[in-house]
Amino acid sequence: MDGALSFLAGLIILINNNIGEKFIVLIFVIWVLASAILNIIMAFSVKGSKGWIFIMVIGIIGALIAIISLFSSAIVAVTVALILGAFFIFQGIACLLLFNGIRKQMK
Repeated sequence: MDGALSFLAGLIILINNNIGEKFIVLIFVIWVLASAILNIIMAFSVKGSKGWIFIMVIGIIGALIAIISLFSSAIVAVTVALILGAFFIFQGIACLLLFNGIRKQMK
């Protein structure tokens, strides 16, 4: 099923650039929003640990990026690399802070 959906998505993107652009933006929005929601949930589940506020802030920023991206696809088309790069950097920092906080609590 995954292969068929991937093949179909690839064909749609190659055949119709307008639909392809909107499809890519939609996938980006869903991915960033899902990650943001998971970060917010994770922040509440480790509330009180070192770095939990940072994880919450990253989740909120991710949700804002997803919402803004949904309504301005032209901006996404131009800045996807910058948004993804920054998001991955902050996501990595948040995970490292969480890991360090959990590790210290386990000692």
